Amino acid sequence: MNLAKSSVESDAGQTATRRAGGSLRWWMLGWALAAGIINYMDRSAVSIAAPALISEFGLTRTDIGLMGTVFSWTYALAQLPAGWLVDKVGVRRMYFLAIAVWSIATALMAVGSRLWHFLFFRTLLGIAEAPNGPASSKLTADWFPRSERGQATAIWDSGSK
Repeated sequence: MNLAKSSVESDAGQTATRRAGGSLRWWMLGWALAAGIINYMDRSAVSIAAPALISEFGLTRTDIGLMGTVFSWTYALAQLPAGWLVDKVGVRRMYFLAIAVWSIATALMAVGSRLWHFLFFRTLLGIAEAPNGPASSKLTADWFPRSERGQATAIWDSGSK
């Protein structure tokens, strides 16, 4: 029984090592870093646009704060199903879907004219950005040997800082 278990663990370890070899994993990590940077630029765009939103659409500072709150709560709650989806759909597909939808959500802010438009687009952004962390974590686990996962995680996570 232990022999069979160690054989399975050995095969899994060899697969992980084979996948982790070469420079492709570092390119994948670079894409995760870029996704994190874009993710955080998208979420902070409202703070940069706030003065124009206040003057052009008559929004208040409270409205701007509400947009941030709606995004944050949606993002936090969407993390739970996002992790599950990353496991079911896969990192590549989830990144593609998430980046496409969060780009659309950010672009839609340009066509909004009412507070409820902006709240809806921020909700969509929160849902779409939620898979970024779980996908990057899974990428690190799948592509990097245990001895390099801390460094790899620090690299992709630095995009959020």
